[in-house]
Amino acid sequence: GVSGVSVQGKVVTLELASALEEGQVVTVDYTYDYHDDVALRREGGGDAAPGFTGQVADMSRLAPPGEPENFTVSPVLGKLDLLATWDAVDSATSYKLRWRQAGGEFETDNAIIVSGDTAVITVPDPVLWEVRLQGCNHAGCGPEASQSVDVAQELRLDLSQARDSGGNALPKTISATWDPVPGTASYTLSWWPAQPDTARQSRAAPSPSSADGQEANQLTVSGNWNGADFTVPSDGEYRAQLQANDEDNEVIAQDDAEVNQGPDQTDTTPPRMVRGEIDGSIMTIYFSEPLDAQAMGGRFYAAVQTGGFYWTGAYSSNMVVSGNKVTVDFGTNLRARVGLWASAAYVTNPADTTANNLRDLAGNVVRTPNNWPGGWRGTGCLALVNLTGVPSFQGAKVHAHWLTMTFDETLNENSVPAGSAFTVTVNGSVVSLANVDPVIVSGDMVTLVLASPVASTDIVTVSYAKPSGSRLRGVHGAVKSFPGQSATNLVGEAPAVSEVAISSFPYADGAYALGQTIHVKVTFTEAVNVTGAPRLKIKMDPDWGEFWANYDGGTGTNSLTFAYKVVEPNTSPQGVAVLRGGLELNGGGIHSAATATTDAHLWYGGLGHDPDHMVDWRQPGPEGPWLVSVEITSDPGDDEAYALGDTIHVTATFSEAVNVGTTGGTPRLKIRMAPHFWWFDTDDAERWADYTGSSNDKMKLTFEYTVTAENRSTQGVAVLRNGLELNGGTIGSVLATPMDTATDAHLRYEGLDHDRNHRVDGVTPSLLSVNVHERTVAISYDETLGWDAVPSASAFTVQRTPQGGAEETVGVSGSPEIAGGAVLLTLASPVVETDTDVKVSYSKPAAAANRVRDKAGNEAASFTDQAADP
Repeated sequence: GVSGVSVQGKVVTLELASALEEGQVVTVDYTYDYHDDVALRREGGGDAAPGFTGQVADMSRLAPPGEPENFTVSPVLGKLDLLATWDAVDSATSYKLRWRQAGGEFETDNAIIVSGDTAVITVPDPVLWEVRLQGCNHAGCGPEASQSVDVAQELRLDLSQARDSGGNALPKTISATWDPVPGTASYTLSWWPAQPDTARQSRAAPSPSSADGQEANQLTVSGNWNGADFTVPSDGEYRAQLQANDEDNEVIAQDDAEVNQGPDQTDTTPPRMVRGEIDGSIMTIYFSEPLDAQAMGGRFYAAVQTGGFYWTGAYSSNMVVSGNKVTVDFGTNLRARVGLWASAAYVTNPADTTANNLRDLAGNVVRTPNNWPGGWRGTGCLALVNLTGVPSFQGAKVHAHWLTMTFDETLNENSVPAGSAFTVTVNGSVVSLANVDPVIVSGDMVTLVLASPVASTDIVTVSYAKPSGSRLRGVHGAVKSFPGQSATNLVGEAPAVSEVAISSFPYADGAYALGQTIHVKVTFTEAVNVTGAPRLKIKMDPDWGEFWANYDGGTGTNSLTFAYKVVEPNTSPQGVAVLRGGLELNGGGIHSAATATTDAHLWYGGLGHDPDHMVDWRQPGPEGPWLVSVEITSDPGDDEAYALGDTIHVTATFSEAVNVGTTGGTPRLKIRMAPHFWWFDTDDAERWADYTGSSNDKMKLTFEYTVTAENRSTQGVAVLRNGLELNGGTIGSVLATPMDTATDAHLRYEGLDHDRNHRVDGVTPSLLSVNVHERTVAISYDETLGWDAVPSASAFTVQRTPQGGAEETVGVSGSPEIAGGAVLLTLASPVVETDTDVKVSYSKPAAAANRVRDKAGNEAASFTDQAADP
């Protein structure tokens, strides 16, 4: 039953009396009664929507959302705060973030739920942190996106008013103290008057030269100093920035301070509103001095012009106090329009004796001399700067067939312009967009699907001409036309380090023993080739020094492994650390595998000392071989996805050569296709990869799993921790030392997370529909097709029955085209409105390379006499 109905724009939402379940088939009926005045009608009156019956509802959104994209986490300068941003996820109603120190556990308190696409979290310590993000809805939370960020470089900088030996404030003097940076030759301290950040939706840190266009004052001191005093010209708020003058000359900290001209005096002056601005429904008021963040009584009244001489107003007590700034959210009650006037006042209720009204740090309440209706008292009205604007173009990137434009706010996904509204040029020549779904609007991004891919040397621009209908729109209006804007070409971009992790597993008590090898895995954004002998620096506890882990393998993939063997007297009870930026070429090279010449970017944030990876050379190694590491060693191909029938190889490396016995059974290793709640993956289960070879006197064993028809994992394959079991077989030293299965110590290893470079797609493309319009036939499938698999025209047969005539075959001219999830055919003669019984057939060509298939290589089935919708 339907318990409620709401209408917003083009969308009618039904509230159901009971919840639906996945797998149900749901249909919707709507009856229009022309005798009834209440009906679904066009806005402003006019024609009513006709009734319908048996409309099937899309049940896919009963599943949890997909993985968030473009998830980034960055430290906030001078604070232990992390700013997380991501793209909005379809069907997500909220997002869950949780964070932990690298190698640690997720604590209950280190998690929040937010509704937007940004969040700020505060961490307690300046170390490497891992942050994970999930999109959630009523069906649960989807797969996690993960980012690690090192906040160690964000050191403490404290500013305060300088005082003499008697504790009295020194006029116009600020005292700065900071955490020292080892090895720094000198520091440069810069300061300038702090200004309110009026940049709309800006996330960038202010520059020392951004204050009224004036350069900052500077003071350079010796590297062995950890503090300095400086004098400012007048009282007020100042911002300071500290730079370490070392190899990188990096800005390491930033802070603000308020100073008075004279000694401490009793403050009796009430704070006053000095400036205000509004952006849509969000208003910001700046006061003459900092306010008590715990005092948020009273409320704000704002009025906005709605056109001509008409105004509307609303009250709100939904405020946040930060320093001298108060942010007020009016929600749906009030929204400023682009370019029109707005004003605001702060009001209090004198009858409310418990009100904790806005006040400064000395306890002075904001002065409210004016009488308002109902006995309320308020300030005068303050004119607001109206920052409300239509969505603004921020930039564009292009890769292969996709050109993505980013805007500064979320766009209306129901207002999608035609492809003709955009003009894309490559090297000065206009190029075509795909014929099927050429424009995709999602969140704050617009993606154009190009008919042909761009090369790494191409110069690409994009223009937008606002059409008369179906424009790009945001909350505040339509996007303005813009001329040719350059798009950053990501084809052949240099690979960079995306993750660093200790991939080996210590012996039974959690410490690497004498002779055991520590492995560090460095993951790049794309496959790389290695020449020579690069090395990576690790660190034991402070007293035991730094050591080089030498390159151990991985060339041709996106993951390189570095190894260090424990020797006397290696000891680290706090665990091994990986020093940031500690990867050096050592006379060798790391290059993009795609270009063979592009140097990889080597810098990365390090890992702190990890107690799960302690070192104790005095501990004897185990008797017999132990498992050192596991890795996925097969190659899914250019599309990074294993297709039906492909074999996934997982290689286990032991500390010494081993023999495998299979008389009583075959050893096997557990992998997982996809995390729980990933709605697009058809296979959410663990699978066994079996040992299939004969191995004698080898340190590496390979386990294999062949992809079957139900396997699909868009997040990639994971190797489960400690998932190798003997299964009745044996793995023993070539010296006949048996594996110690009683304690399971020898088979312990760290698992591998889901790796998107090893995705799985064993599901063949399914035919969705066949449509025909004049000379164009669109054969649509349920997934993106491979651009390099184009059948010849002879693989297709198109038939029609002209009015009053007999069935005939329509010729296909030219070569078919692949556009996203569709095959496009061009007919030699058009299908007309009076034609009936239009049918299309497809027969797989003899050459496998020319068959319709998805990006993973799974072939679409042949079909016969599929009716075409004209």
